[in-house]
Amino acid sequence: MFTFVVFGQNVGIGTNTPLAKLDIAGDLALREGPAISVPSIGGSFSITLNATGPDNSFYRVRGVPSAPFTLTGIANATDGQFITLLNVTTGNQQFTIKNADVFASDILTGTGKDMVIPAGGGAVTLQYSVGSSRWYVTSVVNELSINEWHAKGNSGTTAPSGAVSATIPATDNYMGTADAKDFVLGTNQTERVRVLSTGDVGIGAKTATDATASGRTLFFGEAANITGTSGVDMIIDNDNNTTNSEFRIKKDGDGASVLLVTQESNETGIGGNIADPVTTLHQDAGNATATYHKFSAGTTTGQTSTDGFDIGVAASGNAELKQRENLPMLFYTNNTEVARIDNAGNVGVGNTSPDDKLDVTGSAQISSYLKVGNPSAPASTLASQSYVKLYGWAGGQGPQDWTKGDLCGSSTADWGYGSAAYSLTIVYNNVGSYSRKYLYSPWSWVPTGATNIFAEINFWCSLENDNDGVFLEYTTDGTTFTKVTSFAQGGYPDNANGGNTSCNGTDNQSCWNGINGYLLSRTNAISIAGNWIRFRFTGFENNSNSTGDFELYGFNLVCTAPATVGGTFASGNVYAEKNVYAGSNVLMGDVAEYFQVNGITE
Repeated sequence: MFTFVVFGQNVGIGTNTPLAKLDIAGDLALREGPAISVPSIGGSFSITLNATGPDNSFYRVRGVPSAPFTLTGIANATDGQFITLLNVTTGNQQFTIKNADVFASDILTGTGKDMVIPAGGGAVTLQYSVGSSRWYVTSVVNELSINEWHAKGNSGTTAPSGAVSATIPATDNYMGTADAKDFVLGTNQTERVRVLSTGDVGIGAKTATDATASGRTLFFGEAANITGTSGVDMIIDNDNNTTNSEFRIKKDGDGASVLLVTQESNETGIGGNIADPVTTLHQDAGNATATYHKFSAGTTTGQTSTDGFDIGVAASGNAELKQRENLPMLFYTNNTEVARIDNAGNVGVGNTSPDDKLDVTGSAQISSYLKVGNPSAPASTLASQSYVKLYGWAGGQGPQDWTKGDLCGSSTADWGYGSAAYSLTIVYNNVGSYSRKYLYSPWSWVPTGATNIFAEINFWCSLENDNDGVFLEYTTDGTTFTKVTSFAQGGYPDNANGGNTSCNGTDNQSCWNGINGYLLSRTNAISIAGNWIRFRFTGFENNSNSTGDFELYGFNLVCTAPATVGGTFASGNVYAEKNVYAGSNVLMGDVAEYFQVNGITE
């Protein structure tokens, strides 16, 4: 039955007493208009209604967009017109109603924000106002408001752009509290994370009313805000004040034991007893407690407390390096092994197979003294002011350690060993032409404190008088030679004009010449105590005749021993409890201070 009544300009449908311009007693059906397709690629789109008048008031929004899509406006609206949009798109893309207030077709959501209409039942009803030339949202079903945070993501948000500690503008989006209250996250109705109103963050077990650090598994914040640390396992102190920021891992249930702390100044402390490290890595396990770094190589070494290599400090405070494997310990410089301690405890320097407690391949230097065995401090058995022979040889021993040097002149006018009858002598033979030849003694050490140091020379001379000769020099540095001119016995008889240093003329020098016999010569004292000394005989001749020679039969270097010889162990000396053996020559130096040595030992 249909009842249509017009009463006082009010229209009633299904009623005889309409109370409004249109009063319907019964259902109202708004038929669906043609479906509205959205762009398949997403993005912005608009709707254009029938330009000649209202068409329908209900539309399905359909399609399979591959990206989020946004309705920016609805054109050709009439005043008071209602339309409802139902989101039936597939593809799980976000449908956004754009909030705008610029053009006649714009939509005002009423929140000042964009509005998200989910697929699968989300719907929005809008009404047009010709007075403001805008569409208004009047109702929404299943809206995803941008003023909320949704598990499937959010769009159209405005992130705060100020400093971390700045006040967030009311128009910006964030998750948290708008007043000075803590922000709490939880699961199973149990607090799990708390952001204090000061900005510090605590993670882990905590009562909802306790805002301190105490009891947290992890705490982020400033030291000034940590009002309790008992039971905190990890603290990251992001300090904006005067105290350095730091990262701490603490012992479970013990707020006093810091297992690890890294400070803003790049010092890291580990070990449970170091809250204020002073180096890049500072380890301390506590009073009278050993602490080590261990290095291991998996199953090659094993990983137990008795495996691998340890470096650290014992409970006594002693620094220790521990090779726990039955293997050597190697030391490298410039990527090359320079020393090792083998598994028997032998030390090799410059070699990889030491067979003694110290095995050195290459040169070695000891700046103090060397003790072999357990020697007693040396003491002289010489009477005070006794003569000591520092070096010597006689014809029966032979001068094997003397050397010669050729300055200039004929090769046959030189120093050499004598004939068969005099094979243990050294002879300078002239040949009647300019020449200048040297004969060098071995180096000898003159002890500190020695006095009355002199040389004794036993020789035969028959060199041509005034023309050929031999004289004696000495050096302490191997470069500068000093001529001996003062003798206590058997000095130079006169001068000779022998060959000069270029062997192209003569050089007048006082020397031994023209004696025609044996002679024992002894120099006056030479002041060279505490030095090495080397002597040099210089033979020189002119081009007059080839008469005679100079034959050296013996040479001694003698001194008067110091009044006190021996005493405490002295730097530069070698002390042996028993014998000293050498595979080559031994040059006697400081040893001569304590006992007499005749010649050289081989």
